Amino acid sequence: MGDSPLRMDHFWFHGTPRKFEAWAAPPVVSARDPYLMPHSFLSLSANLEYARLHAGPHGHVCRVSVSDTARILDLREKSEGAFRLWRHIRTSRLGRQHAALRTYESWHRACQRGWVLRYFVDGQTPQPFAAEGWQALANAASTPPALRAEAQWHLEDFARTWIEGVIGPAAQMGFDAVICPELEAQVDRVKPSLQLFAYSADLLSEPLWMTAA
Repeated sequence: MGDSPLRMDHFWFHGTPRKFEAWAAPPVVSARDPYLMPHSFLSLSANLEYARLHAGPHGHVCRVSVSDTARILDLREKSEGAFRLWRHIRTSRLGRQHAALRTYESWHRACQRGWVLRYFVDGQTPQPFAAEGWQALANAASTPPALRAEAQWHLEDFARTWIEGVIGPAAQMGFDAVICPELEAQVDRVKPSLQLFAYSADLLSEPLWMTAA
């Protein structure tokens, strides 16, 4: 229940600043900054534009398929697995504060619409606790460039921490990957990108490099 009927001929995309011959096993360190929060999964996108955004202006995009034997938790659907994941995340400090996790129904809507992977204390205010201060510094016109860069680093690290907190626990529940839409304002302000997060490189075909992003 909650498994996705994906086949090996269903292609996903992955954007990266540098080409590689084989997938690295998680944990995955940011290609831009190794000190950011690592991820316990490999990120793929159904949206080519989204993959190109993450590749950067001089990066590359590859095409990849996922094994049809993988057990995939699709968070767009109501399922026992999705319910267990919601209940688990609610026990964390950040999960208790997130507006979308107050009920299972609100969690399900947030997963479908792509904003569960963005942090909201209520329906409008992103970034809790100390991150609020970093957000203010990043937005203020009077912030010196060096301090603004530091603030943006902390915000990116917090965002990665929250995504890891949402996606990571499903591996301990016995799933091989998770499907969840993700909002990206720079790509599409209306429709989120469909993302797949795989816990093992063994699930993926060899990368087929397409074009410079």
